[in-house]
Amino acid sequence: MSTICRLAGRKLPFIKVGLDRPNFLQLSRHVTLKPVSQPVRGADHDDHNMSMNRPMSPHISIYAFDIISKISISHRITGTMLGGYTILLGTGALVLPNKVSHYVDALQAMHPGAASILALKLVLAAPFAYHFCNGIRHLVWDTARFLTLSGVHKTAYIMLASTFVMLIALLFK
Repeated sequence: MSTICRLAGRKLPFIKVGLDRPNFLQLSRHVTLKPVSQPVRGADHDDHNMSMNRPMSPHISIYAFDIISKISISHRITGTMLGGYTILLGTGALVLPNKVSHYVDALQAMHPGAASILALKLVLAAPFAYHFCNGIRHLVWDTARFLTLSGVHKTAYIMLASTFVMLIALLFK
């Protein structure tokens, strides 16, 4: 097998190879790997890297999250929440014996307080408003606009303001 691999790596003598035309039939090349250092038996990865004076990578605990990373993470979280709501409500509509209006009437018959209704609206409306406004922001980016760092920051603050306005409109309707 090694003979076949060695022969495959050689240039074939019957093919003329010029400076402008490389030999495409050369199937492989010889590579020699040399170990730089051998890790000490029983030493862990960090000890080995410290003995070689390699720099340590920054850990997540010292990383300062900026607004862009916070918005990206929260966009994913709200998308997951909305997906969960859709699955729960859709499964409930299929599995539960009565129609949705029956459960709405039962909820109204319990006479919940204004704070309870506001909290329920907030849990449902906040992820929707945030994800909707940030989705529009992503659609604007798909048109290749506001892709500079200052544009990304501007659209982040505009998105947060529009989310707040939309949330207030949904909560107090």
